[in-house]
Order: sequence, then structure tokens, then C-alpha cells
Amino acid sequence: MRSPVLRRRPQAWLSLLVGGGILPTAAGQYRGDPGCPCVDWASALDEHLDLETGLAAYRDTGLNQTYFYPASYGSFSCAPHDEGLPPWCEIIVGLPAPSWCAKSWCFINPTQCDKVFEQSYYWPGANLHFSYHTCGDQNTFSSWFCDGIASEASTKTTSLVTVADVVEQYVYATRNRLEAMEAELETRSGCSTVPLCGCRQCVCHAPFKELMDFSAAAFWVHPSQTVTSKQQCFSHELANTFTRVAGAEYTDRTRVAQQYFAEQVAGAFTMWPAMDWCPARDNPLFDFRLRPWYAAGSSGPKHVVIVVDISGAIAADKAQAIRDGTVAAIKTLHWQDSACLVLYDGTFRLSSPIRGGPSILSYADAVAAVESDGGRFQKMNDTVRDNLVEWAQQAFDTGGDGSSTLQAALNVAIRALESASAESPSCNKVILLLNSGAVAETDPSGPVDFSSLVEILSNTSTVVFSYLLGDTADATVSSQLACGTGGVLYRIPDGEQQQKTLLNAIAGYLTYFSTAENRCQIQWVDYADAATGTRLVAACVPLYNHSQTWLGPKTLVGVVCTDMNIIVPIDELKSYPGYDELNERISREAQRCGPKWVNETGEPISQEERECALQQLRL
Repeated sequence: MRSPVLRRRPQAWLSLLVGGGILPTAAGQYRGDPGCPCVDWASALDEHLDLETGLAAYRDTGLNQTYFYPASYGSFSCAPHDEGLPPWCEIIVGLPAPSWCAKSWCFINPTQCDKVFEQSYYWPGANLHFSYHTCGDQNTFSSWFCDGIASEASTKTTSLVTVADVVEQYVYATRNRLEAMEAELETRSGCSTVPLCGCRQCVCHAPFKELMDFSAAAFWVHPSQTVTSKQQCFSHELANTFTRVAGAEYTDRTRVAQQYFAEQVAGAFTMWPAMDWCPARDNPLFDFRLRPWYAAGSSGPKHVVIVVDISGAIAADKAQAIRDGTVAAIKTLHWQDSACLVLYDGTFRLSSPIRGGPSILSYADAVAAVESDGGRFQKMNDTVRDNLVEWAQQAFDTGGDGSSTLQAALNVAIRALESASAESPSCNKVILLLNSGAVAETDPSGPVDFSSLVEILSNTSTVVFSYLLGDTADATVSSQLACGTGGVLYRIPDGEQQQKTLLNAIAGYLTYFSTAENRCQIQWVDYADAATGTRLVAACVPLYNHSQTWLGPKTLVGVVCTDMNIIVPIDELKSYPGYDELNERISREAQRCGPKWVNETGEPISQEERECALQQLRL
């Protein structure tokens, strides 16, 4: 789409612009705050000026597409310069433009600006910066509220719930536009990104306790992965919208807030603000797909039982992978999940809300414990999650000598789910089974009969994801359990990559729920920032690949999130009227269950299409 063609600027005027002269603006045009005046872009973008049309040519890197912007774009005066312009703000039926498209801004000189500003991603290498705040645009919260009172500019019905609406709108707009670009991004290359690990432009910022750059977003992919052009170009587009949202809303650089995205295929990550952070330096197995916010964005609330074989059937060379896989599974649990752990080796260890080391129980005692204690389930938060990890590490050290009483362990898990569901129903019931395929010939729960167990699990809509370690592991029972409940069997081969393969597979179970539910709703995540301990509440939503031709559920591309703190700290809102209503709204939306196995129009898919989707997950 081309903007209306403007006349070419007179050459003498161009010379004046390139020379850095300041020209008067038309009457009524605002040049920005004196502490951060609007400037001309010509010296930076003269090479991008199309002399034939007089328009500024924005060439989309790596894509055979050029967008033409007015020659006055961003220059000299405040205006909603992006309104109606591609690729983000053009009017597309069914795709509302982000609200920043209608906000006034202008280019500024970062060395002569005392307002919040951001870096422009439209013209890489031009070193252009822009500011909404020099043009008088307040962030959403400031424009509505002043000292806890709704401002005259807003109606008396303005409530804090509206802040959640704005955050959701930003996340939905980002999701919708990127999904629309997804097919095009397959062909792109050469997009510029700022590295997360090794950010040279980042400087020390005390509130975050990190080296930061608030004018940019940063990109990271695990050092063991090969970076693809699509990942870089996806990150480039995210950086553009992230900095626009930050420019419009982020007014206080002591306020901890972030926007971020992780990709499903390999865990590639983009975040604003940029920081100098190497996630895999201290933990080589670090994976953003195993973070609670990613799980929340891609799956609804769940009751999860993690069942782990710690018997002598687990060879020494697989023990560490089993440990890492268990910890990874715990770390995927988000604040609307509840979970318990069952570790077995002829005896049983059950996680408990009561702090302390693992107790070794008989089968009868384990069943009695889960039937009388809410299934031993715990509602997740950061503290509970950390305690479960610590408990699991201790429990592993107590096992290893007994037999692989898998049937009994699953019976304990089933009783636990029954008990937990009676107290608090959940959208999904899940068993994550980490084992070597070994099954004891005799079992304390009775004659070995996995067909009956599969029937019970299916009748209670419990899905089993089985992680089978070893090239020669017998898959008979694991396959029966996973396929018989509509779940997935992941075979984890031996070798140096076993741990990494297992962690990828752990992340894969979330894809099941995003595929089954075809989620399009916001999921709110309440968590504490790892570096500062600041309470954050983020709106997260999955992105799907809509370019596939079959009519079944779409495949998950990744999850994008925006913290409410980018507008206002959640804890600051406690003193405002309507906080309880806002908190209730966030909690209610976080507990929503999506429809299962439907297509994009909400119609149930056929059994054949469902099996096809599951087969894709099982590959």
C-alpha cells in the first residue's frame, strides 16, 4: 500500500534539512516539550527519500516489499504519524490496529531529550529515536487517574479493570499482526537484532540490577541452536511493536516491567527492555519454554501428577536426565496449576504441603495419604515451585534399590487426581510419566492389568504423557498408556543429547493443550521478577500458524506476554478504588477453560482430524 504521493521537496529545502537547519512549523503545530524538541530526520534518512515521489521509502529488510511514508513522517512536529500506515497501522478488516497507532509522537535527538524515548526499528542503521511523551501523551493510567481519582478526561465509570483491557489490547494486537505476517516471515532474511547475551549498548541500571537499554528489545537463542532468518525477522518485528508500546506507556524507568516472546520450535526469545544477560551461562539447559509464563500462555489450568521411576531399573547414565526432566516439569507449572509428585521404587514418596524431607511410604499408606489430604496437591506459586524442586532432589537421593512398581504408582496418581478434583475441579487432568519402560512382575496394587488403568484414565479425561528413556526401553506399556488416553509417547534416545532431548519433550506437552484448545484467550500470570522480587502480572497469549491448509487445530508458534507494570505497578493499584474488581477479573480470566478440539470457527473437528493433530505431535 502506498501513501498518497507528495510532491518532491525543493532541492534548496533538502539542502537546508540535510545541513541540520531548523525550519518553522505551520501555525498550531506543536514542536514538542522544550526539554526534548522534535527534530528533522533528513540527515539520517536522506538516502531513503524517494526523489521521484518525495516520499520516505521504508524497505522491509529481506522482503520484497517497500512502504512509502509521507516526507513529513515523524519530523518537526507532533502528530499521530503512524495512523493508517503499513505494516502495523494500516486498516485491515478484523485486525484492529494497536492503540499506539493513534498516539502523537516525533523524532528527537537522544542527547537533547529529558523525556522517555525509544529507538526506531523501521530504518536499521539510521540511529533514529522517537518520543510520545514530548508530545504531551501521558500513559494510559496517568491520563485516567490522578492521585487515585478519575480525571476529568475520563468518565466517572472509568475503573481499574480498564487498565487490564488496555494491556490485553496491546497483547492481542501484537499477536494478530504477527500471525498475519507469519507466512511472509518464512521468506525473510537479513533482519537486524540486538543480542541479549553481549548487549554492548546496555548500561548499568540499579532498579533492575542489570545492564539495560530501554530504547531497544533484545534477541536470544540457545548457543546449541542454529539461528534462523525467520527467528531473527520475527524478533525484529517484535522489537518494533515492543518499543512502540514502551514508548507510549513506560514513563518511569525505576518501574520493573517487561514484554517478551518465546518460540515453540527451539525456544528463541525476544524481550524488551534489552539487557546484557546470558541465560545459558549458569545453566546450560536453560529453556524459556519451561518457564511458568510460557505454560500459562499455551495451556489452561491443570491438575498435574508427575510420576517418576527412581527404582533400580533406571540405569546410572539416565539418572541425571530423569532428575533434570522432573525439575523441568515442575518449572512449567503456573499459578493456576495444582500438582503433586509420586516417586516410586516399590515404595513411594509423595510431595506434601508440609515442609520436610520425603517420607518413604508403603502402597497402602500412599493411597491413604492422597485420599485423605486433597490428593497432596499444591497450588503453584514461586515459593511452592521452589519447594517442590528441593523436595524432588532430596527424594531422588532416597531411591534406587527397589522394583519398578508402575501400576501401583499410577493407582496412587489416579486416587490423587480423584481427591483433588473433588475439592477443586480443573480444566485438565494430566499425568507426566518419566520411566524406562520397566514393569515389575508383581505389584502391590494387585494383578498387573494396564488395560483397566487405561479405561479408568480415559473415563476421567486424564491424559498421560509418557517420557521413555533409552534406545532399548520396552515401549509396550508406555505406548498403551499414552495412546490409550489420547496423550503422547516421547521416546528419549541414549547419547550425549539425552538430557536436551528430554527437556524439549517436556516443553512439548504444552503444545498438546494449545493444539487441543486452539486457545485465543488471554491468560494472566502472577509472578515475582527473578532479579528484584517485584510482583508482576502479565497478560500472555499464544500465537498460531494460520498458513497451514488443513482445517484442524493450528500449530503453536509461541507465546507473547506484556506486564501490566509497563503501565502501572500492580501493587500501587491496591490504594485505588476498584482494585478488588481488577484482581477478581485477572483471577477469573486466568481460570478460564478453552473448548477442546475445535477448529478456528469453534466447530468440533472430526475424530480423523484429531488423530491427525495428535500424530503431528507424536512425530
